[in-house]
Amino acid sequence: LAVIWLVLINLAELLILGIGYRYQMAKPAAEDAPKWGNRLIFANTLAGLAWGSSVWFFWVDGEFMLYMLNLTVLVGVSAICVIIMSPLRNAMLLFSAGILLPPLMHLLAVDNSYALQISIGLVILFIVEQQYSGVAERQLNSGLESGQRNLALVEQLSLARAALNKANQELTSKNTELSSMLERVRVMATRDELTGAFNRRYISEQLERQVALKARHGTPASVIM
Repeated sequence: LAVIWLVLINLAELLILGIGYRYQMAKPAAEDAPKWGNRLIFANTLAGLAWGSSVWFFWVDGEFMLYMLNLTVLVGVSAICVIIMSPLRNAMLLFSAGILLPPLMHLLAVDNSYALQISIGLVILFIVEQQYSGVAERQLNSGLESGQRNLALVEQLSLARAALNKANQELTSKNTELSSMLERVRVMATRDELTGAFNRRYISEQLERQVALKARHGTPASVIM
């Protein structure tokens, strides 16, 4: 019976791996992704049923501790899968139902003095898992949305920084061009175009400056022609 159960559970797990592998190889379009998701949910439901069916394969009359150990393993597997499957509520719902339904049916079929207590415990476990799965799903979605917003902000900031750098480069280029033009204008205003010698305007400016210095400091001034 143990070998039969191991074959059963491994077939279910291989089915999950096979669907995932085929999905990666097929690389379907975005609109086809939900179909593959439903196939994976169905395979996980079969895996849950395979796990839950272990109580039928390992049941031994009078071995209550072995039975409780089996239930403990199922509870642990179910709890771990809450974390793994929380992004997909349907997957978690069906897997939990699959893993807990066979033990409940087993309690109806065999003579167990604690059948009522165990049934109530399994039902409470199912409810708590679904509530926790909902909380985990909301937290995960919130984290993903925050991450997407942060990525969008970083991208916008990068674009704004690139635009600013481009504007600064253009401004630097225009400033350089303007400085060159001002220098040419200054040369044209103070030098003779043919000989390059200083013109009358430049000489008049220098004379006015020297006269102002003489008036301010009382220094002598002269002109040599």
